[in-house]
Amino acid sequence: MRTRDGGTQLLPGHAGTVRNLQFVDSDPRLLFSCGGSGGFAAWDLATMECCYQALDDVVSQLQVSSDASTLACTTTSTALLVDLTYRRRHVAGNLDYQLTRLRSKLPIDATREAELRAWATAELGKPWPRWR
Repeated sequence: MRTRDGGTQLLPGHAGTVRNLQFVDSDPRLLFSCGGSGGFAAWDLATMECCYQALDDVVSQLQVSSDASTLACTTTSTALLVDLTYRRRHVAGNLDYQLTRLRSKLPIDATREAELRAWATAELGKPWPRWR
């Protein structure tokens, strides 16, 4: 991945070959990857951090819906559909605890915190569960 200054940024997260990368149409800061052991990972390109990693299996292909609500992938033994809204809802519900915990260790930008809180409120206001 190219950085703004023309350099390259390594996103370490898979042991083995990275088999697929996919950007999300609705959020250009979000990148999904899959490969050897390590399953699939979601990357926040604003911070260059892995924000979610799942499956302890080789994932050979993945596809993410344009609104980033569903991930479909194939492993060595099956095909899976992953409801990513569950993950977002879990993170949103846990936001206060995490911000309180982190505040004692590092400064939190007030603008970013307000954005996160607005996001969490919107996420928790959506109907649940999505699949019945």
